[in-house]
Amino acid sequence: MSTGVGERALEDLRTVRVIHPMLLSLTPLLGLYAQNVEVTPFAALLPPALYLILGSLVLWLLGWALLRDRYRAGLAVSTLVLFLVVLWGVLEDIISRVIPVLAVWSPWTFYAVFGLVAVLVIGGVAWRARGNRDSLRALVLVLVPAALAGFAVAAFLLTPIFGRRAAWMITAYLMLTGFSVRAALRYGGDTRVATRSANWFAAILVALYVAVVGFNRVPGAEVKTVDLAIAAHQEEAGVSGAQLPDIYLIALDGYARGDILASEYGYNNLAFEGALRELGFTIPESSQSNYTHPVYSIAACLNMDYLSAVVPEETRATSGVGTVLQLYHDNRVFRFLREQGYEIVVFSPGMQSLEPRLPNVRCISPSESASEFEIVLADRTAVSRIMEAVYFARYDNPAYWRFAYRSTRILAALEGMPKLSKDDSPKPRFVLAHLSLPDPPFLFTRDGYPAQPFGPGSLSIHQGFRGEEAEFRAAYLDQLYFTNQKLREAIDGIVRNSARPAVVLLVSSRGAPLLLQREPGTGSQRYASLIAVRFPNGASQGAGKDVYPAITPVNLFRVVFNRLFDTRLPLIEDRQWVVSDERPLEATPAPAERVDS
Repeated sequence: MSTGVGERALEDLRTVRVIHPMLLSLTPLLGLYAQNVEVTPFAALLPPALYLILGSLVLWLLGWALLRDRYRAGLAVSTLVLFLVVLWGVLEDIISRVIPVLAVWSPWTFYAVFGLVAVLVIGGVAWRARGNRDSLRALVLVLVPAALAGFAVAAFLLTPIFGRRAAWMITAYLMLTGFSVRAALRYGGDTRVATRSANWFAAILVALYVAVVGFNRVPGAEVKTVDLAIAAHQEEAGVSGAQLPDIYLIALDGYARGDILASEYGYNNLAFEGALRELGFTIPESSQSNYTHPVYSIAACLNMDYLSAVVPEETRATSGVGTVLQLYHDNRVFRFLREQGYEIVVFSPGMQSLEPRLPNVRCISPSESASEFEIVLADRTAVSRIMEAVYFARYDNPAYWRFAYRSTRILAALEGMPKLSKDDSPKPRFVLAHLSLPDPPFLFTRDGYPAQPFGPGSLSIHQGFRGEEAEFRAAYLDQLYFTNQKLREAIDGIVRNSARPAVVLLVSSRGAPLLLQREPGTGSQRYASLIAVRFPNGASQGAGKDVYPAITPVNLFRVVFNRLFDTRLPLIEDRQWVVSDERPLEATPAPAERVDS
C-alpha cells in the first residue's frame, strides 16, 4: 500500500511534457487531407505541418516565459488553437448559413438583438456573482468595457471589411475566445494532471484523423491504359535529334473562338488573332473542345483520344476523377516525347491536383508563393480573416488573397516561358503551361491589377458572381484583354528568342463562360473554344491543310506528331461529350444544339 502511494507521489512530481498544443494544431490539416487524399500528394502536408507546429510551439514558449508556468501556458495556447484553428471553420460554416437568414433584418434590428444578447450575458454573470461584491465589481469592470469595445470593433473596424453581419458574429466569437483563454489561465485545478489529460485527448484526436486518412486512401493499382502505337519516321526525312523543335502547349480555360466573342460578348478579337497570324499561327475557324471540364479536355488532348477510349472498357464504370488525373499526369504525349529524347517541363498551375507527380517531369514553381492546399487550410482558420483585412487595407479587395497564389503562378509561367526558350539545352523540351484564364474567377483587370474575383462589391463569403450581367461581361472582357496582352508578349518572346525552332500550341479547354454562372455544360459557347497552332518555319508549309477548320484537342497532337515526326497517326472523329465527376469515363454525347456555332 505504501509503495503504491509513494509511486503516485513520485508520478505527481515528474515533469509532464506539454505536447497537446502542437498535436491539436495538426487536426485541421489532417482533416483537410483526409477529404482530399485522392488528389493531394503527401508532400503537400509537410510545409503547413511545420508552420502549425512551430507556431503553436513559439506561442507556448512565449507563454511559458511570461507566466513562468509551462502547464498553464500550454492550456492557454491549446484553448487559443482550439478556437482560432480547429473550430474556426465551424464558425465560417455558421456565418455562411446564418447571413442569408439575417439578410432580411434591418441594421437597427440586428444591433438591438446583439445588444440584448450582450445585456443578458452580463446580467447572467452578475447574477451568479451576486453574493460576492468584489467578484461582481471585477466582472462588471471587465465585461462592460469588453462589450463596449466589441461594439466599437465590430461597427467601425470589421464591418467595412467583412460586412455587418459577419463582423458582429466574428466579434462575438473573438470575445468568447478571449474569455475562454482567461478561464484557462485562471484554472484552479492541478495543471499537471490537466496537461496529461490534454496530451491524451490531442493524441487520440490525431490518431483518429490518421485512421480516417488511411481509410480514405485506396491503394489501388495504377489504372491500365490502352496502348496507342506511335512510330516516328522522322529519320526517313533526315531530321536528327539536334533539329527537333521545342514544343510549347499553352492550355487556357474559357477562351472562346472569335465568332463567339463577337456574337455573345460583342468583342472584336481580330487584333489578337492577326498578331498571332503574323507570327505564323494557323487559327481554325470552327475549333471546339471535346469536354466542358478543363482537366478532362487537357487530359484528352495529351492522350490524343477520348478518355473513355484510353481506359479499358472493363474499368470505365469504376473509374473516377483520380483516373482522369492519372491520365492527365502520365499521358501518351509525355511518353512518346520522352522516347524521342525530350525533356518534359511543366509550369506549376497552382491547383494541387494538377501539380506534376512523375519524377521525370520538371516542375517550375515560384518558391515564394503558397500552394493551393495551404490556402484552403488557411481559409479554415482565423488566418483567412487576417488576410482579408490585409488585402482590404492594401487593395480594397478582401477576397483576392485566396487567389493570389494562382495569379502569381500565371504570371510566372507567362514570364518564364520566353526566358526558358533562350536556354541552349542539349535536349529538346516539351513545355506545358496550364493557365486558368480568362475563365472566372476574375483575377486581373485589363491593366493587370487584382480584380474583384466575385464581381463588384463582393465579399469573400460569396462564392458566386455578384452583380449584373453587364458587370460580368465587362469583368470577363477585361481579363481577356489582359490575357491577350500577356500571351502576345510571351509568344513573341518564344518565337523570336528561342534557341531551337519552336512549335507553339494555344488551346483552350472550353469556350466562353456562361453569363452569371448558369448551369455548366449547356449552350454552344461552352464548346466553341480557341485553338491556334504554329509550326517552325521549316515545318509550317501546308499547316493550314493539316490544322483543319473543325479540329478539336483530341486530334491536335495527332496532327502535330504527323507533321514533326511523320508518325502517320489516323485522325479520329471530332465529338463533344457531357460527363459527370462521379463517372467521368462514362460520357454521353452532347446534344447537337449545344455544339452548333
